[in-house]
Amino acid sequence: MEVKEIRFDDGSLVFYDETGHDIYFIREDLLDEVMDDGDSEWINQLSSKSWATKAILQQVADIITEKFPDNKINWGTTNKLIQTQE
Repeated sequence: MEVKEIRFDDGSLVFYDETGHDIYFIREDLLDEVMDDGDSEWINQLSSKSWATKAILQQVADIITEKFPDNKINWGTTNKLIQTQE
């Protein structure tokens, strides 16, 4: 499975596969959720998905920082997690 598109749809960030079917979504109002250690909750969760490549995680990080410029995410450690993806 491969993510072909990520876009906002009905208040959620939706991940679509190559056939146009949605395979995952995150409510927009939850995108800037932070774990106890300060890392992005969603980058952390997505990193365990086989289809979540480094490029996909970086795209999500860019979307979060664009939508929530004053977020409390520790981007230093979150970016390290992104860089470990293949």
